[in-house]
Amino acid sequence: MASLVPKLEWGNLLDEIIVICCEVSSIVSPIVQTAAPEGYVPEGATLDEAVTQVSLKPVGKDDDTMSQEPSSVSSQALLICCWRSLMEISLLFGQFAQKAPLYEEDDDRQGLLSVQQVLKIGEYFTTQLLEARHLGAFEKGKDGFLKLCHRLWRSEIPDLRKLPRDWLTGLLSSLYDYSDSSLCATRRSAGLPLFFECVLTTEPEEHQHAQLKSSMGQLLSLASSLPLPTDSKHTVPIVHALNILKALFKNAKLGENIFPYIIDGVKVTILGFGSEVWAIRNASTLLFSILMTRIFGVKRGKDEHARRNCMSGREFFARFPSLHPFLLDQLQLAVERIQSCESSVDLHPSLYPVLILLAKLYPSPMDGASSTLNMSAFVPLVQKCAHSTVMKTRAMAAQALLPLIPAGQAASNIGKLLQQIEDTPGIPQNSVHGILLQAQGLIKTYCCADIPGVKQEDLESEVYPSLKSLSWIGSRSNPCAVTRALYIETAEFLIFDSSVGEGSHQLQELRTTLMETLCTEPQEDFSNICGAAALNVGVAQFVLKCLPHSGKGITNSVVKPAALLLKLLTSKHYEVRQKTLEFLNSNIAEQQNCPTTNGKALEAEVDGTADTVAKDQDVNKLETKERLLSNSRDMDIEIDGRLHPLLRLCTEDRVIQQLVAMTMQTERNSEVLPHLLQLMCTLMPLKPFPWAITTPDPSLKQVTCGDLLETLVRLGQESTMKPELQSALVSLSSITADLLYTSSDQQVGVDTLVLECLTDWVGLMLACAQPGKYVEVRQAVAKGLAAVRGMLEDEDCLLGDLSLTLWRALLTLLQDEDEVTRQTAASCVLLLSNNKQETSVSIQPTLALHEAVEFLLQSSGEKKWHPCILLLHDLVTGSPDLEDVFPDGQITTEVVFEKGETNTYEEGVELAGFTAPSLTRAVGGTPLDGADVQSNLHDASKATRHKHPTSTSVQEFPIDTTLIIALIEKDKSLLLDLCRRCSSLKTSPVFVYHSLHGRVCETLFRLVTALTVLLGCPLLESTIVAGTVDKVVDNITHCTIYQQPLPSPLVKHALIRLQNLVK
Repeated sequence: MASLVPKLEWGNLLDEIIVICCEVSSIVSPIVQTAAPEGYVPEGATLDEAVTQVSLKPVGKDDDTMSQEPSSVSSQALLICCWRSLMEISLLFGQFAQKAPLYEEDDDRQGLLSVQQVLKIGEYFTTQLLEARHLGAFEKGKDGFLKLCHRLWRSEIPDLRKLPRDWLTGLLSSLYDYSDSSLCATRRSAGLPLFFECVLTTEPEEHQHAQLKSSMGQLLSLASSLPLPTDSKHTVPIVHALNILKALFKNAKLGENIFPYIIDGVKVTILGFGSEVWAIRNASTLLFSILMTRIFGVKRGKDEHARRNCMSGREFFARFPSLHPFLLDQLQLAVERIQSCESSVDLHPSLYPVLILLAKLYPSPMDGASSTLNMSAFVPLVQKCAHSTVMKTRAMAAQALLPLIPAGQAASNIGKLLQQIEDTPGIPQNSVHGILLQAQGLIKTYCCADIPGVKQEDLESEVYPSLKSLSWIGSRSNPCAVTRALYIETAEFLIFDSSVGEGSHQLQELRTTLMETLCTEPQEDFSNICGAAALNVGVAQFVLKCLPHSGKGITNSVVKPAALLLKLLTSKHYEVRQKTLEFLNSNIAEQQNCPTTNGKALEAEVDGTADTVAKDQDVNKLETKERLLSNSRDMDIEIDGRLHPLLRLCTEDRVIQQLVAMTMQTERNSEVLPHLLQLMCTLMPLKPFPWAITTPDPSLKQVTCGDLLETLVRLGQESTMKPELQSALVSLSSITADLLYTSSDQQVGVDTLVLECLTDWVGLMLACAQPGKYVEVRQAVAKGLAAVRGMLEDEDCLLGDLSLTLWRALLTLLQDEDEVTRQTAASCVLLLSNNKQETSVSIQPTLALHEAVEFLLQSSGEKKWHPCILLLHDLVTGSPDLEDVFPDGQITTEVVFEKGETNTYEEGVELAGFTAPSLTRAVGGTPLDGADVQSNLHDASKATRHKHPTSTSVQEFPIDTTLIIALIEKDKSLLLDLCRRCSSLKTSPVFVYHSLHGRVCETLFRLVTALTVLLGCPLLESTIVAGTVDKVVDNITHCTIYQQPLPSPLVKHALIRLQNLVK
């Protein structure tokens, strides 16, 4: 801008811009400064009039739309235009303040901005930041105000240089006496913290942060004063001070300069937890969260208490030494409150923040060298918190105790904790629970692996005997379900999951004792008892982990594995059934994926042939099961000892009958059903149909493949279904459908009932392949299509049009926005091209889409030729819904809040371009000249491509001209309707035009391309072709889209190709 100074006209233009911006600000500011900007409409104006005033609603030729009912969207549109106007003004003023040369009034205008104009801009920013209530308005105002403050601090004009300091002084004074009631007391003080940020972060270094020191001192002093509950004159300033402190501690630009105030900040926020005013307590919690981030850094990893998310106690108290006695005193007060109120809930307000802070520390090797900073002083106080009557307090105390205990003292502390339960007769269940929580935390921390300082002999002498002597806690003699579940979980971790417990004779005895106790005790209904769900799951998990060892550690006279598994599967608590099925799935999958000595997966002997049961990472799981199905359809499978013990257990008659009964009838819990269907995917290849079933219904004694598929399809048609359940259902139904298809007699054909069932299943697969479904569901469909490749080919035309519906689903998935889904669908196409022979060559999804369209045309016989034409036609046109492409009638403000495209990866123009040649061949026409996209497969894919054995030249099939004419009329009608709708764009706002222009042009291109192909059919009469071309060309050339100064080249080129048909 310096080069523009001599030009006076630029200065005048800048003056005019500032005046206009201030006028706009005065108009829209009342909207964003009201107490509730969302839904606010100026007084005396209806919603529609308000929208019309800001030119959001276009005015058409008809006035019928003006009588429509006001909508909530109109008020939203008004608000969005107001705050966006302020956003643009703020950004523009920020650029002026940063780059425009300044001049004083007595100068000969040697600049562009006068001092008065800078003061006016400053007044605008202070008003927006301090009075605006809308988040977008004051957040965007911060960017421009930051540039203004940076310029003012370094200005050579004294009046401007002292302006930021005067602003801060005035604000702090108004906070102390609460003289400025325009400040927002809600919305976390709105833009007030941002105002302080902008002024303090831009202060020059040569000032040595004088304003930061002064402001922090005053803010901390103000925040530390606790008002009376009803004293709003002092309450609101304290809330403002806490919110400002939160913003300053959070700002990274202040860096190390803010660290000296962390000690006072921590004290202020912990004391603020004890305020009787909710607003102060709320602001204190937010400030405490920011201080934790400032001290310990941002969260790195999922585990909040991992070492890299924490700090050693010695380092923490070395940086903030005065916090050691402060935290100790606060914790002492909290413990005294707990001990004095054993039978009631009365917690000290500083207890939780202190425990949270202690949980973020860990013991240092140097801890103990300084008695003043020793963390051991906190240990007895934290352990006393285990006796609190509040469960959350006990859980937080257990987490806070972990970093206070060094590894070398872990075993002795665990033993002492457990000994307290044994030595205290009549100990309350709350105390038992708190002590077990602390002991369990130490066990999981220091007994999970070989940790230096933890010795096996210490555990054998200190921990295991105490735990074994408390086995009564896990039995029915303990009436508390919560402590029973906790004890069983602790014992289970030591016995099965910890490395230090392996080979321990005492733990093996404990396992046997608990297993016999849990299996022989009569079951009681704990549904009305607190902690019943946790107890049921804990018992089930312990029993399940004993199942693989039942033949060794426990006598079969006591434990019958099949009976135990049946007992868990028939439990009336869904959590037990869910945990049982989860355990079976995870352990079977883990064993199947476990490599053997020669690096191969575990194998099962299936009728003398070694078939891989495991899922290799590069081999689809459904493909593996499909290979197993081929060997199990006509014979019973002999399962030898090499099969996984749990898998062998699940295939026992009683167990498999129960699983089938659950699948068909009894199990409909949405949490359990996904795991059940996943297990059935694994078991299905091992048990040929029909399946026996145990059910009260005498009409259903056996389950056929069709019965299972019918049940699965009926489940899949439910409107509300979780994605996990839907994906599992798609996987199992795909295996079932392929088995049903391949078992059909090729000479007789598919039975009518079977065909109806397959029709419903194909519709389910197509619906689940749509972009609106969850990504895991679409991935399951892609894997399912890979398992039913025979149905895609349908060489004997058993399915008729159904195979083309599966092709439609596959082509949809090849254009999916999820990369894994596209690649899975592409691998299916590659296998089809290679005659189902696996290859190490991969194919890019876009090239696979080309290949799929070509393969579809080649594999379609005479019976499927016309349906193939319909499918290719839909691919070219995209089957547009004009209500989605272009809303009919007057365009409303709803376009502003319109949802984006469901699939952002799909390229409709490209798809129409390379599908048009295939459609041309299908209708017997000549190839298009200058097609946009041609099939160009990679050399490796060409090398592995095999032509379909039944592919036939298109000239051998008769073309039904009635079908071609019907498609022409359909496309022509859509195209003419779209051109009619485009007429409303003449009076539409600019943003409406741009939001619709792209998809309207794409739809026009695809429709014209389809018409060009269809009209190129040699069987059509020339009069029909000429009449259609003339009418279409006339409508498009007079369309609003085409009459723009720069019409779409896509539509233009497509129109030229259409006109060439007549020429």
